[in-house]
Amino acid sequence: YLRWALQNTPLRELFPRPETTTAEALRERWGFSETIIDRFFRPFLGGIFLEDELRTSSRMFAFVFRMFSRGAAALPAAGMQAIPRQLAGALPEGTLRLGARVASVEGQSVEEQTVRLESGEALDAPAVVVATEAPEARRLLKRDDGHPEDDIHPEDDIPPAAHRSTATVYFAAGRAPTDEAVLMLNGDGGAGPVNTVTVPSNVQPAYAPPDKALIGASVLGTPSASDEELQAAVRKQLRSWFGAGVEGWRALRTVRVDYALPEQAPPYLSPPVKAVRRRPGLYCCGDHRRTASINGALASGRAAAEAVTTDAPALRASP
Repeated sequence: YLRWALQNTPLRELFPRPETTTAEALRERWGFSETIIDRFFRPFLGGIFLEDELRTSSRMFAFVFRMFSRGAAALPAAGMQAIPRQLAGALPEGTLRLGARVASVEGQSVEEQTVRLESGEALDAPAVVVATEAPEARRLLKRDDGHPEDDIHPEDDIPPAAHRSTATVYFAAGRAPTDEAVLMLNGDGGAGPVNTVTVPSNVQPAYAPPDKALIGASVLGTPSASDEELQAAVRKQLRSWFGAGVEGWRALRTVRVDYALPEQAPPYLSPPVKAVRRRPGLYCCGDHRRTASINGALASGRAAAEAVTTDAPALRASP
């Protein structure tokens, strides 16, 4: 019933619903038992929200579950990096400057707007879009006195720096533990560091040589253990899942992402869409302006681009 109900609810009706935590919504609104919450929803949604207490907004849960119900997940053959590369490929040569950290965005009006790099170089522009994670956006959009640069409604301000982290241990194996393109969940009540296990090469064969399998074990948070210690703990847990063959898996790499998602506890999605225009000429976009997802980040970026396009005639006419 949950899948049917969310699948057939328009997004415009989904977000105005009362906002609570995902855990409370599953219990009180949808009537699920603690058993299915612990054995399915907690590890499944934990891998998406990067927290297994399910404190994430019920609106985010409804959005994510609706998207999974209506479509299919996919992996680009060239990896997730193919997404930004495709976007960058449409830009004129020389447009992007990498490794040029921004120290500040200066100027209180369109007439005096400067992006100052840590190198000391100053770049003047009629329109500046701050497209970063929330902590960097807060840093760049603060005045010297620490207050927000613009008179933004509190609901549209940039959220605090609270965030979620994750780590993934990757292995190479001569044989995958399953031939199916499935997500394997830790339904053991959280015993051990592993939350989910996937075989990405079962979904996208380009991720491994023909005679090998790529296996990823995801861990919530940022473990204090060293890579070697974490790999050993993960291997021990997966041996109880898949047997002694796990000892033959070769550890490839441990990837830690400290800032993977912004904190999404209520009232994160109140409102669900936050303003991208700080003022004409200054804009802010990112996953912290909408649902914390690739979809939300792209939608926010498009909204910022449309705002720049709308304001462009007035910006060009400014003295």
